Amino acid sequence: MKAIRTQKLLIKMKLSAQFLFVLSSFLTCASGPGQLIWPGDTDASFQPGSRFPIEGEAYTVARLGHNQLIVGGCLEFYVEPNVGSGLAMLTTNGVPLKAPFFEISDYYGSSKGGCVFATAVQPDGKVVIAGTFVRVNGVARTNIARLNPDGTVDSAFAPVITYADPVLGPSAAVFSVTILEDGKILVGGGFDRVNGIVRNNLARLNP
Repeated sequence: MKAIRTQKLLIKMKLSAQFLFVLSSFLTCASGPGQLIWPGDTDASFQPGSRFPIEGEAYTVARLGHNQLIVGGCLEFYVEPNVGSGLAMLTTNGVPLKAPFFEISDYYGSSKGGCVFATAVQPDGKVVIAGTFVRVNGVARTNIARLNPDGTVDSAFAPVITYADPVLGPSAAVFSVTILEDGKILVGGGFDRVNGIVRNNLARLNP
């Protein structure tokens, strides 16, 4: 009987040790020893809003090379000494980059106020941006544009996505962009003309 009790005690001790090992795997030193961090908890080290003021909404985030992010939306932000709109670049730790800097213009004529709803990164590092706008950094682009890796507007890519109605015209919007395996670009949104050709809310573009 004594041997049986001893064996049961050893089993309990072994299970207790296993439980403590599993529990310890959830503990980190994020802000102090023994803090419990669960999947989906807010990463306290990523606080872009505390580093530069953001007004408006962010709708799309894409990861670039070299530990960088590109963030699009209906937003304005301040990085001394400039005020940008529609599009911002950050490090993966949330630190804003002073360059490249973007102004996304809306069809009402404001130099700011345009919105970027979708971003897609090509294998060559170029970034397709789409939304509702008529200029990107002063370059005429109607609701879709492509940026070179250095942030400049790609002069070879200039589709025009609109409504046929002359009043609504450039107020069309692109909400989704996907780069396909063959490099072609699939776009979806609210529009009925692409380069003057009838396309109702979905179109595919050559790269």
